[in-house]
This record gives sequence, C-alpha cells and structure tokens, in this order.
Amino acid sequence: MEEIRDKNGLCTEIKLSWCIEDVLGQAKNSKIKITREEAGKVLEYCLNKHDCNIGITWDTLDYYIDTVVSERG
Repeated sequence: MEEIRDKNGLCTEIKLSWCIEDVLGQAKNSKIKITREEAGKVLEYCLNKHDCNIGITWDTLDYYIDTVVSERG
C-alpha cells in the first residue's frame, strides 16, 4: 500500500496492489496448487473483470483462482 500526501500532510491518494505471492498464498490456503503463470492469469482476470463497486478482495482472488483451475485441460 502506498499513500501520497501534500505539503500539509493531507493524504491525497492511496494505491493498493496485489502480487503473484498474494495469489499463490491464497491458493495454498485453499489447498489448491497453481503455477506462477496461472497466478499471473488470476491477476489479469482481477484487473480486467473485477466489479469496480467492490474492488478486489480475497473473495475476488478465490473466484478467479477457481476460474483458472477450471480452465485446465
């Protein structure tokens, strides 16, 4: 997480980020094995398909982890 403050100390912007390690850890917590490539695909889905009214949550990661796993051949 990053915050940007103006010269008076007022927080004017925040940035939140998700990384491959977050996805891999969440999958592991659910006892699901995924590759780094699959985790990257989860992040891409989160970026392009998430509900902007809700944002990206652990539930969002779970949903797209399940999606990627179901796409395996």
